[in-house]
Amino acid sequence: MNKLNQVEQSAQANQLFRESIAAGKRSLLAYGKQIVEQSHLRVIDTETFQEALVCADGGDLQGLFRILRSSHHAFGTERYSCFWGWIDAAGFHFDATGGNWPYITLDDRFKYLQWSTQMIEETFAARAS
Repeated sequence: MNKLNQVEQSAQANQLFRESIAAGKRSLLAYGKQIVEQSHLRVIDTETFQEALVCADGGDLQGLFRILRSSHHAFGTERYSCFWGWIDAAGFHFDATGGNWPYITLDDRFKYLQWSTQMIEETFAARAS
């Protein structure tokens, strides 16, 4: 398999899939904010809690991901099992939209967007029931 120009591939994918990307980002930000608000992060680290809310409200998905991923200690394994679903969904979203993978194709990017959406839907539908 030939190495692909990832800057070009990423730009093309972001244009082709812009509506799906925007919808996925909105979902990830909304559910990420829910996770932050319902976590023990406020008790553990008020400054980080506030920073996470600013990222969620400001549309900074990468900032929110960075904070949540590095604050994993605030999210137990049972009550916040949706936390890891969110982390996986955000990872698929970043894989689909970024330029870091040298062999990823447009089809792969579309598949990763689908996986991100599916992960969010399954994680938070299970949580609601």
